[in-house]
Amino acid sequence: MKKRWSAFFALISLVVGVAGASWYWLNFNAQFTNHSLAVRTEADIVTKVAVLEHIRAGRIKDATNLLETLLDGDLITAGALAQDGTKFNANTRRAVGLEYQARVASGYEPADQNVRNTVQEAFRLLPAAADSAAAQPTAPGDAPKAARP
Repeated sequence: MKKRWSAFFALISLVVGVAGASWYWLNFNAQFTNHSLAVRTEADIVTKVAVLEHIRAGRIKDATNLLETLLDGDLITAGALAQDGTKFNANTRRAVGLEYQARVASGYEPADQNVRNTVQEAFRLLPAAADSAAAQPTAPGDAPKAARP
């Protein structure tokens, strides 16, 4: 009888311990996610205000350079996600296609060779949407046509 009660209390302790650890982990994960979202939001606000200030001051080239640099980071992330199997919708693929065309036309390339190579890989991994005639991330005709890698 004593062994049965010991086993019962051990099982109850195990269940309570697992429940407590699970609650702690889920709570920690939620706090981490909220913090990451807050940091990303703060960075987006600061960046967008900087771009707007460049535009308002007539420094269009500075605004364009800042946006292209930020887009390099987004393209690298999207390329890594695509490499892991993430499928992007037609609007995103069309936007990437338009950006590729704009970069070919303007001659813009990231200064860092590693960034340049990774961005080119992202362009390769995110093919333009052939079925995206209705997808309009920008105004039609914003960028000239150019061959994709």
